[in-house]
Parts: sequence; C-alpha cells; structure tokens
Amino acid sequence: MAPQKRSSSSTKAASPLAPKPSSPEPKSTTTTTTVTSASTSLPLSQVFPLLPLQAGAIVFSLVQAAQISSSPTTKVTTPNQVIQSLIQDPTNFLIVSVAGVGLVQVWFGTWLRLRKIAFENNGTGTGTGSKERKGFLNTFKELQRDAMKGRMPVRRNKDDTRSEVKRKPIDFSYLGPAALVTLAASVIVHVVAVLLGAPLIKNAQDTYLLSLLVSILAVTPMATVLDPPNEDQYTWIRLLSSFTWNNNLELALLFPALGTFAGCWLGAVPIPLDWDRPWQKWPTTCVLGALAGHAIGTGLGVVVRLWKAMVVVVGDEVSFDEKKSS
Repeated sequence: MAPQKRSSSSTKAASPLAPKPSSPEPKSTTTTTTVTSASTSLPLSQVFPLLPLQAGAIVFSLVQAAQISSSPTTKVTTPNQVIQSLIQDPTNFLIVSVAGVGLVQVWFGTWLRLRKIAFENNGTGTGTGSKERKGFLNTFKELQRDAMKGRMPVRRNKDDTRSEVKRKPIDFSYLGPAALVTLAASVIVHVVAVLLGAPLIKNAQDTYLLSLLVSILAVTPMATVLDPPNEDQYTWIRLLSSFTWNNNLELALLFPALGTFAGCWLGAVPIPLDWDRPWQKWPTTCVLGALAGHAIGTGLGVVVRLWKAMVVVVGDEVSFDEKKSS
C-alpha cells in the first residue's frame, strides 16, 4: 500500500504543474506589437509626391482669394494682385484664403491618413485590402504556362471579383477632433501674437484670422493624420517639444509646421521699421512670412530625408566594401 500512496501523491503533486506548458503566450503579443510599431513608417514614395500637389493647391487658393477679394477694376499681375489685395482689404482676403487653404490641408491630411491606414493593414497582414494587380506580362506568363500544361483558360466573372473585395466605408469621425484642435491652436497663437506685440483691439479680426491661417497651415495636417492629443499625448509632446520624428510621415508634418511658425515670427521684423512702405501694414508681412515659411519647411523636409537616405546608402556601401576587403 505504501508505493500506491506514493504514486497517488506524485500524481497529485504533478497535477498543479500540468497547465504550465501553455504559458508561453505573451511572446506572440510582443511580436505583434513590434510588427505594428515598425510598420507605421510610410515609404518615401508615398509621402513626398503629395507635397507638390499641396503647394500648387495652396497657391491656387491664394490666387482665387485675391481675385475674389480685390475689386474688378484693378488690373495687375497675379503675384502683385495677391499682395495688393492683402494690403487693401486683409479681412476679406484672409477669410477667403482661410477657407481655401483649410480645404487643401484637410484633403492633404485625409490623404496621408488613408495611406497610413492602408500601409498599416497591408504591413501587418491584418487588413482586408485589395489584391495586388499582376500586370499584363505576369498574366501572359500564367496563360502561357497553363497552355504548356494543357489547361484551358477560364474566364473570370466580374461579379465574383467584386464580391471578393468589399471596400469599407471611409470613417470621417476624425475631422471633428481635428477641427477642435485647430481652433484651440488658433486661440493659443492669437494670445501669443498679442503678447509679442500684435494689436489687441484695433485690427483684432485680422490678428485672429492670421492666427487661424497659421494654425491651419501648421496644426491641421497633424490633427488629421495623428490621433487627438488626449489619446496620443506622447507623439504630440515629442513633436512639439523636442522636434524629433520617427518616420517619414512625422517628418512631412513637422518641418512645414516649424517653418510656418518661424516665418510668421520673422515676418513681423520689418513692421516697426521707418520705411513707410504699404506692405508694412499689419498683418501683411506675417501672412507672407507664414506662407513662405511653410513652403521652405516643406522643401527642407524633403532635402533632410533625401540626405539621410543617401547617408544610409553610402554607409551600407562602405561597410560592404570593408567586409569584402577583409
């Protein structure tokens, strides 16, 4: 009876240790999180081709704002027309330009957001995106291979292909928080502008319209692409405090924003000078400085990203040559 008791006690002692082999589950979660964090970096070819379209759309909206706000009797060229309409009637010009530039920035941010979501879904393998197109040559090779094997070509029904891929409706719920973030940023910019010397009561509407234009240029794409600050505080704090980016998408959003703020601030330098020029009227130089700073920041972001890509390629070639020589 003693050995039977030992066997039963050994089985009882081994029974609580039985479910332990099923414990290595957190490894899969860690691998999925690393894949998702690494897949959020959009390639260079999906971000920067949109920047010329954005710049052209902003210029077009400014020209249209100048034509709408200026009187029909004035016959001047397009650059002078924009500056003259901004000097003569800054309120109407800023109202129309804010509406036009706002639409451009919302379109730009929405396009980047859709590309980011599509890239994340295709990168992790969890999305139900559309199938890759094989092209004419690959399809011809498949037909030739089937003919060599004696298979007859089968015609695919269009209804079957449409039923396979179901497109999800686009969710525009992010536009509400993006608008709130833009309005909050415009109030902050307005307060900072008044503290730096902008008129408090006189031309207050022009000051706020300038602040709204600056926030639309700098903050609206960020608020559209990224999650709201209350959901992703770390990314907003990292971008706006340390000015560091982790991927091409954040680079394309950060540099134009910094250029907009810097250009608007530097645009106020010639206002107190005694040159007695009509373009020194508030807020002409600040508006032009913000627009020029946005364009310069966009171009500088492209140059920085291309320079880093060249440095990485040259470094890889040097390391390859060193390994080959050794």
